Amino acid sequence: MSQRNKYWEISENMIHPLPTRSFNFILSPDCLSYVKLMPVFHLLRNFIINCPKISIDIVIPSYIKAQVDLTFLEIFKLPFNIMNTPRDIKNIELNELIGDDILNKITDNTVIAKEAIALLSLSEFFKSDGIITNNALLIEARYKFYQYHYIRITPLDEFPDIIDIIAHGNSIFISTSSSIGILPFDIFYQFTHF
Repeated sequence: MSQRNKYWEISENMIHPLPTRSFNFILSPDCLSYVKLMPVFHLLRNFIINCPKISIDIVIPSYIKAQVDLTFLEIFKLPFNIMNTPRDIKNIELNELIGDDILNKITDNTVIAKEAIALLSLSEFFKSDGIITNNALLIEARYKFYQYHYIRITPLDEFPDIIDIIAHGNSIFISTSSSIGILPFDIFYQFTHF
């Protein structure tokens, strides 16, 4: 005999949370290249089709970069939320403990620094789970931003690993290195380790 409510399933011998979780990420416009995003698209499509209880939303602030081609995004029908105009978001107040070298680079009046501030501010505003970017300034200082602002910065080529971790943490076994769909744990382990 078991009872269910929105968040917990209570059985005779156990209490465990249902695997419902939502994640949101900010995808930097500098990552919007068909070639760069192909592995991510295939993994996300497989994940979304097979795991409806886990929600992954991706916000693309297209206003940050002047020339952004978004036409190929429609092919994949993935949960991309495109922001064409900036919201009234105040700039992030950076912690001084980050270090003078990083503060000097990020407060420069360069295009890469302005993009970095916009992405950090947007991430803080949305309380996102991370920023997916190829911005060298953010990637160089990603551990400092996580330490002092709890903003996770992930290079695009590491994003499939994040999806992998989300899946495994929710007992869903897919692999970024394989195009095979979701497998039972015992088969997944054999498949990926031998």
